[in-house]
Amino acid sequence: MKHKFAVRAINACGSGTLSNVLEVDMTTKPDRMEPAVLTPMDPCGVLVSWKAPSDGGNYITGYRVEVRIAKSLWIDEKGNPAN
Repeated sequence: MKHKFAVRAINACGSGTLSNVLEVDMTTKPDRMEPAVLTPMDPCGVLVSWKAPSDGGNYITGYRVEVRIAKSLWIDEKGNPAN
């Protein structure tokens, strides 16, 4: 999906001329993540860290951490079933 962007300045006297249009292709997903690194912190916690993947040309806006305990379903960081 291609998005088009343009900008103009506005002040008390009105609006300036619109800039040239910039077109950006927003269809590329980030690359697959490398395996996370798990560091035990105490008997009840673990630090999860990872290297950011290539963003595919778009900024990465977040990560979703999912957990699976034994043979249960995968859950997200809020305890909801993961998709």
